[in-house]
Amino acid sequence: DVVLDPKLATAVTRYRAQVGACPDQHEAAVDGLLSWVMHDPVHRSKMIQNVLPLLTALTSGALGPLLSPDASDGNDRRPVFDARKVIDQRRCLYLGLDALVDPVVAGAIGAIVLADLAQVAGELFNDRSGLPRVPVSARFLWSVLREPGDPYMNYGEADMLAWLRDWQAQPQTAFAYSNLGFALLGLALERAAAQPLARLMDEQILRPAGAAGATLEAAGAASQIQGYDDKGRPTPPWTIGAFAGAGALRANTVQMLALLDAAHQRRTPFDVGAEKEQARRQPSGGVGLGWLRTERHGDRIVWHNGGTGGFRSFVGYSEVSGRAVLLMANGQVNLDNLGMHLINPAFEPTPGAAPGPYWPASWAAGLLALATLGSMAWRAWRPKGRFEQILGLGLAAAMLALAWRLAPATGGATVAVLAALALLAAGAELWRGRQQAVWPARRRTVVLKLLTAAVSGLVVAWLW
Repeated sequence: DVVLDPKLATAVTRYRAQVGACPDQHEAAVDGLLSWVMHDPVHRSKMIQNVLPLLTALTSGALGPLLSPDASDGNDRRPVFDARKVIDQRRCLYLGLDALVDPVVAGAIGAIVLADLAQVAGELFNDRSGLPRVPVSARFLWSVLREPGDPYMNYGEADMLAWLRDWQAQPQTAFAYSNLGFALLGLALERAAAQPLARLMDEQILRPAGAAGATLEAAGAASQIQGYDDKGRPTPPWTIGAFAGAGALRANTVQMLALLDAAHQRRTPFDVGAEKEQARRQPSGGVGLGWLRTERHGDRIVWHNGGTGGFRSFVGYSEVSGRAVLLMANGQVNLDNLGMHLINPAFEPTPGAAPGPYWPASWAAGLLALATLGSMAWRAWRPKGRFEQILGLGLAAAMLALAWRLAPATGGATVAVLAALALLAAGAELWRGRQQAVWPARRRTVVLKLLTAAVSGLVVAWLW
């Protein structure tokens, strides 16, 4: 039997009692350490006896302080690096392993470095890269404003890489989903394999899983059914382009069921453990390699969702009951809650609400509204002439036009706020004109000017 330190034994007993009462509180890292510590000491020593000489060589002599530096040693002025620092600081790591006398030690060092790089890659892939959800730049914002109903259409690979060159990485510990991160992963796979992501997906994922015919190619959009926005208006499929890694798959229900069945049964190519938890994203769930995990109501559900302007989808399965669910919709409706409920009825099937505003468009609209109102407030402190008042009304009309233009992408709340601000701004301009006797102070004139601003905005939106 394994004899533990009394404090450690108490902690182990408390942990096992806690997870026994609440199975969803299991921690994979703690379970792994306990399995190792509680293993039979004789058998454990037999398992590691072949690697002990290698570990001794790596931790003694000149290699010891080189590979395992003491960060608290004030006399050692050399910087301490790991793979994450090399990547974040955009440095180059060069290893002269051929110069080492012992090839076994050289191979071990190479394996250690590769393992460290793989760990960092896993952290980046699991939404801890610090990358924002989409590029935060004027170029991406302009692409959204040019075509709110197809926000990625005017933003290409060159734009994305140009943004990345100027991006300063920040440490990220909390889970934060990033479409940009998956898009960059897709570009990296293309460059590493020297072939398009669509072909890679077809050869490595779709055909082996029995989903031949599904595609990432834009040509697949021709066979899609009509999609609808949150107001029930027809909307075309998005042009994903450089964001293909974030989700550009076009498939029918038969093809999607084949993919779900392969993932659920863990058949090729879903037999590599991508569904296993890599990190926690919240107390009741973790994240695998691309997969999300939810652990509630005594269940462990592996799932993911997807959505573009006029389409939504959900796939998921239970590791406990084995039940699997696929949902697809040609409208902006939240399928997550319904999908969870169909897998496990203990989850509430709360009504699926339309997704929130597409934030770059809402952000642009808000900035324009604040800038317009701020400029009007600033100019209100001094007398204005007719030209400045006409300019103010023009800005108000532009706000109304933007509100109307962004309506499919931002939702009713944003449009209502923008319209109210635009009318308020127009009213403020007319009130200032009345106070300064620049324009006749007649009620009919005030109403007329307000209507003029509104109609002008709608006309501009229609022409746009």
